[in-house]
Amino acid sequence: MELTPALWDSDFRDDLLPKLHSVTEKIKKRKKLRSKLIRPILRNRTGVIQDTVKHVLLVAGKPVKVKEIHQRCEEILGKPVKYKTVVDCLREKRRVAPLFDRIGRGVYQIHI
Repeated sequence: MELTPALWDSDFRDDLLPKLHSVTEKIKKRKKLRSKLIRPILRNRTGVIQDTVKHVLLVAGKPVKVKEIHQRCEEILGKPVKYKTVVDCLREKRRVAPLFDRIGRGVYQIHI
């Protein structure tokens, strides 16, 4: 790779190259921060959440509110979990045999 005459100029290298370097570093930091914020939510698949919801209800042994199930799932997984994903797992109607029983509004227990 040949350098253009402008890159040989010492004034150009001394003034603009450090600025260019700082800008590229800022961009790298933003990309890392964005990936850290997005990844935890994307990694939690429905199967993992569903297994955690089952575990929470089995350990409780009694009807539990959705808010408590959601909170306990986040504690167990150590990551943020979308509330809607927990609700969707509890309301799953496509199964032949249901996993959870709805006791009342926002209250569920494991299907016996």
